[in-house]
Amino acid sequence: MSKTSKVWVPMVIAVGAAAAGAYAARGRGPEIREFFIRQTLERPVLNSSYAELAQRLERGGVELTARFERAGESAGNRKALRHIIGIERWGTARIERMNAGGPAAELDGHRSYKPPRDASWAELLADLQTTRAHTVDLARRLDTSPPAEGVTVPHNDLGDLTPKGWLRYLALHANIESRRVRSSGESGNLQLS
Repeated sequence: MSKTSKVWVPMVIAVGAAAAGAYAARGRGPEIREFFIRQTLERPVLNSSYAELAQRLERGGVELTARFERAGESAGNRKALRHIIGIERWGTARIERMNAGGPAAELDGHRSYKPPRDASWAELLADLQTTRAHTVDLARRLDTSPPAEGVTVPHNDLGDLTPKGWLRYLALHANIESRRVRSSGESGNLQLS
């Protein structure tokens, strides 16, 4: 399988599944969304400890950083990296507010969590490592002092997620978005918010 196929085949399958889900969801949207969340975000981590999630996040962070280092700096790669960092900081801040007993229900957006547009490539790579280390640390803290059973934290689009579901979401989001980066010599048109 070519490098391009490794990226596009899973994306085509995911888009096809999303389209099929959207078609099936007509008139039953909330049920389909909840089913998707349970199957892709919550169920896979249901029996995982926070320590196990921390290890997976740590390994994923190493792979993520290596992927961006190999790809090198480009406008699209900078945009993708800022987006990933912003989403991960936003998600961990929301989990931390819940864990501290604060207003986790504040549905702020991720844009204010992004690094500055003028940050250097080296600064963005360092921010990625620092952000992921913070997420790993959060998972370890949750392992030491787990939240009460049934606690959820709202996501703006996906609804209520458990802290474990959030950690899985952050890992999946970063992995999926990072697979769209292009080497400095390749052209790529990333459309990220």
